[in-house]
Parts: sequence; C-alpha cells; structure tokens
Amino acid sequence: MISPKYVNTITDEKLEEKLFQRENVSALEDLLNSTRKEYQVLREAQRRRKRVSSRKVTRQDELESVFNEVKECVDEYLGFHFKDRPICSFSKLRDYPDPVARKTTRSFYATGTSGLLVSGIDFTINPLVFSASIVVLGIAAYNHLAIRRSRRYYCDLDKIIVRKDEYQTMLPVLAHEYAHAVQRRFPPLRSLWNFCQNFIEGHARGVQRHVAKSYWEREDNPGFMDFTVREDTRELHLAYRLLCDRFSQQPHKTLVKGLPKETLGQRLYRRTKGKVDPHILGNAIMLLHEAQHGAGIYRDMLHGHYAF
Repeated sequence: MISPKYVNTITDEKLEEKLFQRENVSALEDLLNSTRKEYQVLREAQRRRKRVSSRKVTRQDELESVFNEVKECVDEYLGFHFKDRPICSFSKLRDYPDPVARKTTRSFYATGTSGLLVSGIDFTINPLVFSASIVVLGIAAYNHLAIRRSRRYYCDLDKIIVRKDEYQTMLPVLAHEYAHAVQRRFPPLRSLWNFCQNFIEGHARGVQRHVAKSYWEREDNPGFMDFTVREDTRELHLAYRLLCDRFSQQPHKTLVKGLPKETLGQRLYRRTKGKVDPHILGNAIMLLHEAQHGAGIYRDMLHGHYAF
C-alpha cells in the first residue's frame, strides 16, 4: 500500500528531477519514434475509413453500464476492489461541479438575453446594446460548449464527469478518470494531491493505455487505441521538446514533423499556472519506466513496490 514515505518520493519536484536528465533525450526519441509510427498507422486507417464504427454512449443508463465494465477491468488490473465508487455522469450546466463556471455561464446567458429584449423594443435607440448582447451570448455559448465537452475527475466530490462520446473513446477516458478515483482512496496520496500531479496524471495515462490495449485485443478493433495513441504521441512530443530546450539541443525535424501540437487547454494551463500540464510530464515519465519494466509498474506503484 502507498505510505507517506512513498508519496514523498513521487512529488512533482522529485519526478521532474528524474525526467530532466540528458540521457532521457535519446530515450524519448526512441519512444517517440515508436509511438509516432502507431499514430501514423491509425491516422491513415481513419483516412481510408477502415476504422470499425462504434455506437455512441448518450444515455445515463448506458454510461453506468460502460462505467461498471471499466471499473471491473481497472480493479482487476490494479489489484484493488473498493466497495464504494465515485459518481459518474455526463457533464451538464445545471449540475456542473465548478460553481464559478456554472454561475458565470448562466449570468452571461441572462445578461445577453436581457440585452436582446431591450434592443428589440427599439433597436434604433441603442444598437450598441444589441451588438454587445450578441457578444455576451456568444461567450455564454462557448462556455456552455466547453462544459458539455468536459472530461474530469473531481477529487473533493469523488465525481467523474464525461461528455457523450463513442463507446471506443468512452472506455479509455473512463479508465483514466476512474484511476484518479482509485488513487484518491489512499489517504497519503490524497493528502498531497496537488503536489503529486505528475504522478497522478501519468499513472492514470498508464491505466488508460492498459484498458485501451485490452479492448483492442478483445474486440480486434484498433479504434479503441485512437484517443490514447494520439494523446501519448502529443505528450511525448511536447516532453521531448522541453528536454531539448533544457539541454540546448535541436529536435530532429523528421521525428516531430506532422505530430499533434499543444492543445488550447494545455496552452491555457501553462499560461495561467506558469508550469507545464502534468499530463505531459507525467506521461513521459511513466512511458520511460514502462518501456524498461513493463506495464505491471502501475499496479506496483499503488502497492508501494515500485521505486523511480
């Protein structure tokens, strides 16, 4: 089991020290080269419409069924079977866990609608009100869309929210978020949650990868790996560039050409928090260790048996 002593070895600072080593530049190049090939094969398959179609999960009862399926797979993989379970639901404005985002979006809708009503009475008196109202409603709609597309685990609430998605994408996403719920059930890790984000996100990516590969093999459908391989490729790519910058090396152009770049969310995280998204650093760290010691490390970590 994870102990306070073990948690002190997996803080963000400790794991970043392990990652930012000169020898890891070439190690990441090898990993990126392999993942890049997987990414290109899957992308080409999509272009040729060879991906097996998948049903879309849109109802709460369907989501519960898929979540139970994922929970069983993850519990077996990690070797833990907790009786209590997190809440799992689709992301909706009315019960979105972030009160600031929820109230702000509703306020923008109300303000924009009121402005349209006022300008509709006599548009010639104040056309600026009409224009401003359209802008405000546009912001509200954008925020609302972002909420509906959210995928996240809320530690304090023990709640998973996801967006309506294809079954083959929903499975690995739920595996990632449920991995956070498992992590939360270890008090030493929960007490330092905000200081172990690289471990938390990297470990969840590893669990996600295991579930995606399991279903790929079980269903003979590479579509289960699409989302995961794309994220692995993006995050390895960005971590590789970070290490190259740290050691004043030029990334190999042929290696990074055509790879997925930083997302808007990752860019906003970097600019608002002044640090790199922990998915990037955590996944790179875990992939380096997985390449050396195999996929069993994610189980060993929660049992406190794996040393970085």
